[in-house]
Amino acid sequence: MEIVDLPGDTDVAIEFHRCRRCARVRACARGWRTRCHVCPDERTDMLHLGRGASLLVDGFAPAADRRAFAEFRAGLARPSNLFGDAAAFLNSRAVEDEARLYRRDGWTLHAMDLYGMPWGSGRQESRSHGTWGTHDECGTLQKLRPRERRLECVTCPPPPGSRSARARRDDPYLLYLVEHGRLLKFGVGDDRRVRAHLRGGASVVKVLRARFFDVCQAELDLKRFHRDAGHLVSPLSGAPVTFGTGTEVVSKDVRVDLEAALRVRSEDVTERFRERSLLGV
Repeated sequence: MEIVDLPGDTDVAIEFHRCRRCARVRACARGWRTRCHVCPDERTDMLHLGRGASLLVDGFAPAADRRAFAEFRAGLARPSNLFGDAAAFLNSRAVEDEARLYRRDGWTLHAMDLYGMPWGSGRQESRSHGTWGTHDECGTLQKLRPRERRLECVTCPPPPGSRSARARRDDPYLLYLVEHGRLLKFGVGDDRRVRAHLRGGASVVKVLRARFFDVCQAELDLKRFHRDAGHLVSPLSGAPVTFGTGTEVVSKDVRVDLEAALRVRSEDVTERFRERSLLGV
């Protein structure tokens, strides 16, 4: 593996390594050593890859696969034994399948880091140094998120209609505290989220309105504080399903201070939800 220049003028804590044999590029943390995603080495489970590789070597694989394997082998700087190259070809297809999750119009994919590759018995962990690409419009190199249907550049303005946290940063949002029996549930959301708790049988204790960014940060701080203090409990039988698994649920005798967690100017809109609760809304 050899280190190659990063695209564009950027300063990120990542390096790109290119395989001298197959020319595939892999992302890795600065100062680390890494191995090629594709080319087998002494740690590759060749026994697991053996069946598929044998079909290619013995000529029993579909014709399209045999042609693709021949083209792949012709592109290698140093072809080795047929079986090893067949295993590398299968690995290259696994990498390509993963790369499809990241491809979007307007973006260029540069390098991935798939934990364990070149594996042979399947990926057992999801740890990764990330998959990196550039936004074609501005050329900014950044880590890509495969599950997002619409990628957003970290430097360009959010596109119209975006629902990302960055786009909603200054939108009004709610930090709430509701109770049910011997339990308290804190959280964030909009009016519908609070009303869902009320329909499930909970009653409102306090609801504050502030910026989306500040409200979400306050919820993270509350979670961290009550988790570290050992206050979090699992919801009791009969608790509203909206209480979830208990990541924001504490006993009623625990003090949950929304104002202290929020730490910015906010609007108390509690009475609005108490009126709706009385109306059965």
